[in-house]
Amino acid sequence: MLGWHLVKAQAAAKERHFMGLVTEQHKYSLLERTPELEVLPATKDLGLGVVAWSPLAGGVLGGNALNKNRTTHITTIDLLKYITHSLRNFLSCVRN
Repeated sequence: MLGWHLVKAQAAAKERHFMGLVTEQHKYSLLERTPELEVLPATKDLGLGVVAWSPLAGGVLGGNALNKNRTTHITTIDLLKYITHSLRNFLSCVRN
């Protein structure tokens, strides 16, 4: 969800005399920080609470993540792939 989606949802709720949103849940961790670009500023401006979904990046940041076989702990290569993927997502959002 983008920041303008939140604004649009709140406006629609107000127009219909509904309560509107109270909180917003977004994937947010040290590896997935794209919400900082639009979502977090919008929630602050609208007075909404934020609930971080997957703050440990699916276990990667906690050291408990398992690889695809679910038999061994995640490898450094897997972690680098995850970080690279997250960085690409972040940069594509910044460029747009």
